Amino acid sequence: MNFRRNPFWIFLWLFGLMISITVQGQNCVIDNYAIDTNRIDCDGSIQVSGQAFSEVIFGCDFEANGFGGCVGWQATPNGAQFDNPCDPPPPLPSGLPNATYLWMGPGVTQPRFVSTIPYNLPNGGQICFYLDFAEQIDNSPCEGPDLPDEGVYLQWSNNGGTTWNNIFYFNPDINGAGGNVPSPYIDWGYYCFDVPQAAWGPNVQIRWFQQTGSTANFDHWGIDEVVINTTSPAYNLTSNLGNPVLNGSDFSFNISPTQDTFVTVLYTDGVDSCSDTLDVFINPLDAGSQVFACDSNGTILNVTGASNVVWGPPGNFLTPNDILSPRVDPIDDQWYYVSSACDTDSVFVDVVPKFEVDITLPDTICRNGSTTVDVSTSPSSVGIVSYAWSPSTEAMPANGQTSVLSPQETTMFYVDVTSDSGCVVRDSTLVFVIGGAPLVSIDPSDTDVCPGQQVSLDALICTEDSVFDDFEGNVPNPALWSIISNGFQLTACTPPSGNGLWFNGNGIRQAVTNPLNVTGGGFIEFWIRIGNENPANPNGPNTSCDMFENGDTVLFQYSINGGASWVDIQGFDTLNYGSGGLFNIPIPAGAQTPSTQFRWFQQQTGSGDNWAIDNVKLTTYCCGSSCFVGQYDINWQVDPTLFVIPTFNAPDTIALASPTETTTYQINVTDGFCVGSAAVTVFMDTSIAITDITPDTTFCGPFQNYPLTANYTFGTGGTPRVTWNNVTLGGYNGILPGSPFSQNILANGNQTMSFQVTISDDQNPGCEDRDTVTLTVGTIAEPTNVVVVDEQCGGACDGSITMDGLNGPPPYSYSIDSGLTFQSSNTFTGICPGTYYLMVGDQVGQTGCSAAQEFTVNAASSFDLTSFSVDGFDCAGTTAGSVTVNYTSGQGPYSIIANGNNVGSIAASTYTVTNLTAGSLSIQITNAAGCVIDTLVPLSDPNGFVIDSVVVDSVSCN
Repeated sequence: MNFRRNPFWIFLWLFGLMISITVQGQNCVIDNYAIDTNRIDCDGSIQVSGQAFSEVIFGCDFEANGFGGCVGWQATPNGAQFDNPCDPPPPLPSGLPNATYLWMGPGVTQPRFVSTIPYNLPNGGQICFYLDFAEQIDNSPCEGPDLPDEGVYLQWSNNGGTTWNNIFYFNPDINGAGGNVPSPYIDWGYYCFDVPQAAWGPNVQIRWFQQTGSTANFDHWGIDEVVINTTSPAYNLTSNLGNPVLNGSDFSFNISPTQDTFVTVLYTDGVDSCSDTLDVFINPLDAGSQVFACDSNGTILNVTGASNVVWGPPGNFLTPNDILSPRVDPIDDQWYYVSSACDTDSVFVDVVPKFEVDITLPDTICRNGSTTVDVSTSPSSVGIVSYAWSPSTEAMPANGQTSVLSPQETTMFYVDVTSDSGCVVRDSTLVFVIGGAPLVSIDPSDTDVCPGQQVSLDALICTEDSVFDDFEGNVPNPALWSIISNGFQLTACTPPSGNGLWFNGNGIRQAVTNPLNVTGGGFIEFWIRIGNENPANPNGPNTSCDMFENGDTVLFQYSINGGASWVDIQGFDTLNYGSGGLFNIPIPAGAQTPSTQFRWFQQQTGSGDNWAIDNVKLTTYCCGSSCFVGQYDINWQVDPTLFVIPTFNAPDTIALASPTETTTYQINVTDGFCVGSAAVTVFMDTSIAITDITPDTTFCGPFQNYPLTANYTFGTGGTPRVTWNNVTLGGYNGILPGSPFSQNILANGNQTMSFQVTISDDQNPGCEDRDTVTLTVGTIAEPTNVVVVDEQCGGACDGSITMDGLNGPPPYSYSIDSGLTFQSSNTFTGICPGTYYLMVGDQVGQTGCSAAQEFTVNAASSFDLTSFSVDGFDCAGTTAGSVTVNYTSGQGPYSIIANGNNVGSIAASTYTVTNLTAGSLSIQITNAAGCVIDTLVPLSDPNGFVIDSVVVDSVSCN
């Protein structure tokens, strides 16, 4: 089946791009296109292919009255729409506007289909049309198919529609449901299908058929621009280039032009004809833009647009000059040209002077050590864009101008330096590894202590030891090997240098080490190659390294019981280890004993099945003082809080730390060159802290159910515990939850008591914080020796109160208003008549512990001028006038001053002043309490004399 989806008549097949232009004559159509591309390189070829049909037997664009404007439909649905209800109609090949399309909308009952009348197709043909599904997320009449059985079939029948055969099924928009990637058919697309060969013949009908839909309002689709073509054997195909073209509807031929051209294919029966033209373009020859040549390294030229070329001028070519990418090494800047059968081009080569690279001399290091090296270039004007170190796994960074090199063995390092012109210069340096530094650890590792605590630090020192065999001696190294079976010191299987231990022959093949002390761990390094050559191949590089078969794997093993049983560490087979390689395998934990053997062992062998090992090195560590007495210097870093415990005839590896703050302690172990060190940080844990506690409180009597609260922080990661003492009721002593960090108790007592709370760590004894709350039962202070002086003169507020303090700790403070205010003096003056509540406060506070006592300041009787009379002022100029005053009785004796004259003291409550003249009388009367009446009496003597009023100036007590 030939299926093409061709929007705008540009065909895209699975195998390439097909460019076509369709020309339709009166009775025929032809498509002429290039497979893959219509552009080729010089000397290349292009395949021209196409299809031609002699007759368009059916065509319908639905432009004129829907179905009514097209001849050839047999079954058409009622309710079909021709009003472009959804997507815009597809474009017409002619470029003219498209007016309408057939749409199977909600008015078409299910199943929805449309079919043609029978046609005679004895030579096959092609069916082309536009198709579009509505999108599933839209509404009717534009709601698309989304279930697997709601798609549209393209079908054919040659028995009047009794049975239909599928040509293609357009899957519904299943992926579009739920917002996923939608179907490719939800946009108008142009599709062409060859008539199946089984359908070639008479009475062929074509049908577009949708079996089912959800309801009438769902699963809508449409078609447009339907064309059915057929062909006739009377038509022939020819091309303007003279290429032979077979009769029939399909054609294909190759052309190899040397310049831009065109291909026209003519399809004709001698009467009617149609043709199609394809333009073919030759790619230009392109030697690229300017390139740089590195002095002494040269550069590579490249050209596109041709397959057969020649470069020039002759000379300076390091490779043949008739290839697409030759290498050249010009002495100076130079133009190079390149020619093909179709074109020429040139490129300029800029020769860049060579620059120098130097690496600073590295240090000789110990294993697990490192050395820092720097790369410099000259001249300095050269721009550097990159550095690349190898082996990269042991250089950090692997792309740095400065790099830290950390090999485990003596290693040659290389650096490739690339300039901004693309030139690369390599330099190298050898880093010597002379042995391993001691491995040092401290027990315990980083730890916590609390203030005042000590911690013992015990350093464990492991020294490196190794045994090696490169099989270059007369015999294998007896310090390493116990048993070697069928192993020979030869160069077979190409060991990395000189001899290796090669295994051949019948029987057991193995290499077993002596029992070795590997309690300190370590690693085993060795090279191994498993045979991968075929002896039947006479051209094989090493027929003494025969290929393994299944089951011939070499096992690397260990034994801790004298070889009674073996444990596999790793297996080596032909597939993965046929090229040979160096391996570094850590000694497994289970193998770290005082008497461990290792072996390389082949379980079964054929006639060959060779293998070899080389450069076997066992490195292990001896731990403890017996390994290094007298060989190493051991020094703890000086610290005033560290005491190194001296030992007799043994290294000082134990120290006692008593830090006062977080402190790091370090020990260094050296053999004079390699230094091993370890450090431990002892953290001072001050994270347990009481942050807030109930303040000290004084009570004036017994206290009951008084809450005490302690808030605290706890950051040690241990288990907090709180302890209260002196608790008489409801106390708590136990492990607390981690959060919230707060604890309450209820306290009771009838005397002064102190309550101490301690927050500690159950898992780290000694880490704690504590605080105390004191609840004081105070002695009640009270007033004593109270003296109350009543008011002396009525309304004068001249009373006073004096008191002393009794009980409670002095100094005292005094209050006459129930403790609202206090003063330090025990005397209160200027007191008005009234009731007062006396309190004494002690030194704890002004309120203190005190009970108020009630006292009263009484009001004084009033001292007033009760009446007076004036006589003898009937005549003007008189000197015999008198004034008589009367005042409150019972308060004598009274002291009288009249007009400034002290009359003296009298007992009577009345007094007359005589021999007065006109003017005024000033009189002051003082009673026994010191209360004063001070008054001024005006005196007149004219014709008729009337006293209008008497003014009393004041009453006071002295």
